[in-house]
Amino acid sequence: MLRGARHYDLGSVNGTSVDDTVIAGVELKDGDVLKFGDAEAQFVKGDSA
Repeated sequence: MLRGARHYDLGSVNGTSVDDTVIAGVELKDGDVLKFGDAEAQFVKGDSA
C-alpha cells in the first residue's frame, strides 16, 4: 500500500518549489502546489480502486 508520495529536485537549473518553498526533497500532501520553472502543478492524492 502506498502511504505517500515524495518529490525530489535532482539539481535542475530552475529549481523546484512546493507551496512557494524551494525544496531538494519533500513528502507531498494533498493539495500541495509544485512549481518547476514556469510550470505549476497541484498534487492530488487519489483513493485506491
